[in-house]
Amino acid sequence: MLQAHSDLSNQFNAAIDGKILIDADFNQLRMNDSFAEMAGVTTQTVNNMKCYEVFPGALCHTSGCPIEQFKRGMTNKVGVETTKIRMDGESLDCIMSAEPLVNLDGSFRGIIESFWDISEIHEARRALKREQQRLDYIFNATQDGIWDWDRAVDDFLLQSHLL
Repeated sequence: MLQAHSDLSNQFNAAIDGKILIDADFNQLRMNDSFAEMAGVTTQTVNNMKCYEVFPGALCHTSGCPIEQFKRGMTNKVGVETTKIRMDGESLDCIMSAEPLVNLDGSFRGIIESFWDISEIHEARRALKREQQRLDYIFNATQDGIWDWDRAVDDFLLQSHLL
């Protein structure tokens, strides 16, 4: 039994995604190092804090909160793209999934949440949109015939007034 507990603990801590265990009263019970780094906290600084104080987001204090959903009887895993706020005030775009934790008798005990940081993906999307707007401006500002062919993806751009 001790070996199984040790194995589970090692697996929890070795996960690349941020993981946190939260009880039914919103108390954070345990987190892995990846979560602590993501949230900008240490396990010592968040003792006795509620989950919505440690890593708040748009679902906190709403019916969309995974804990509230599971308390109402939902049993499916929850997954959502969201923005969370780190302890230093910085925002973090992430994908969050949550699963219920139940006692041996089946009663709701809490949740385990996993977080994947997708901030770099969002920044890449914003940069791509800015570049597209810049190209649109260049294409529309000139009266010369401008075209571009990206051989890598076989994509062809043609100034709209040439059509």
